[in-house]
Amino acid sequence: MKYFAMFLLTLLATPSKGFASENQCDLLKKALRTSIAKDLPTSLEAAKSYSFASTLQVTDELSLRAIDSEASIIIWHLFRNNIPGSQGSSSEPSYDLTNLRQMKNGETLWAQNSLELATNLKGQYKLEAFFTIQTPTSGFCGGQILSDDISSFEVINDSGSADIFPPNFVSSKIATKVVKPGSSFVVETKVTDDSAICGLAESLTKICSGVWHIELKSSEGNLINSFEPNSLLSNGTVVTLVKVPKNTKPGQYQLVVHDVSDIFGNLFVDVPLTQAPMIEVLAE
Repeated sequence: MKYFAMFLLTLLATPSKGFASENQCDLLKKALRTSIAKDLPTSLEAAKSYSFASTLQVTDELSLRAIDSEASIIIWHLFRNNIPGSQGSSSEPSYDLTNLRQMKNGETLWAQNSLELATNLKGQYKLEAFFTIQTPTSGFCGGQILSDDISSFEVINDSGSADIFPPNFVSSKIATKVVKPGSSFVVETKVTDDSAICGLAESLTKICSGVWHIELKSSEGNLINSFEPNSLLSNGTVVTLVKVPKNTKPGQYQLVVHDVSDIFGNLFVDVPLTQAPMIEVLAE
């Protein structure tokens, strides 16, 4: 990876040690500021589409040029409220990033955007810009592009059936006490919600879009990640099969994440550690 500092013309290609401890996301956060949707009204309607403009302004050209020349940068806008797990809407702006790294301080990119609000939105929301960077050497990272102005909106929903809250955790259990690598076990998580929960059957019938993920973590930091679909029992319990990879290291693993969504896309994720069940993975 190459880093460049700019100190007169003779230093254009001189490596800068000042950037050595900063990752790619740190550099981009310093390099850019955004302005979003100043042309939108402050009251919007759910289930409608809106067009708006956004800009990226270069605030630190040295940081911008220090980003890996082979990095792939993706920018998108997220329309969300302050309720963790609540559904939002997202869009990708039409920025042409081809010559981004050659831009100087104060120069600006402009984009036209289209945002389709979900049918379930209601209340106060913010429109913010986020990014991800993928490089061959530094891997993947992401973050938020700061804005001097907060774009805030009220969403009016006349459907009479909006549900903006994620499922509430009740309990979770793992009946199996021990398991070997290469085998499987079942996690049962109980939640309550004002709306129906999204399981495999609901996903197959297009009532909802399933998001499947379970994660368990050992005290040593080892992980078990499983992406099998959730199924629902008649009493509302979410049942999910977890497949233990053959290379899983032995130890005591605790459930930390169970994705459970209602049919509107509101998502419960993190299991309270004080109520999280455990399972022991034996050595092969």
